[in-house]
Amino acid sequence: MRCVSLIFVLCALLDGAPIVPDSERIIINDAVERNIKDVAKRKDFVKLLIAVRRTENGRPGYEFGVEHDDAIGIVKQAGWCAAICWKRWLEYDAGEYHGVGMQDGDGFVWYLASRYCPVNREVWFSNVVFFILKQEGTDE
Repeated sequence: MRCVSLIFVLCALLDGAPIVPDSERIIINDAVERNIKDVAKRKDFVKLLIAVRRTENGRPGYEFGVEHDDAIGIVKQAGWCAAICWKRWLEYDAGEYHGVGMQDGDGFVWYLASRYCPVNREVWFSNVVFFILKQEGTDE
């Protein structure tokens, strides 16, 4: 999975534009609805997927950074990302995060970073948290 630098991400936000365009928000909402089984968690997963989308900022066809032959195109990318995040949530919630350099209390996003972008997890984690927090108090 491809990770971008925090500087690039911050520069992209200076224009005050929405984190993702409305067309992508619709795709993300649909992917979350299809893949996140716990209805109560869907709003949080929408925010997470928006944050992952902006953090990965992948080229067309690989928007969420999922490098798999069956996951080409933004709709499939969003679906795969939602499914990956849900699977990792279930692992994390069950306490199955041993061996990834975590301590209790490090949080789900840190665990996800260790699986989604293990090579550069510190930067990936910081960017995802930044974009999640940017959505607080908005309709995003």
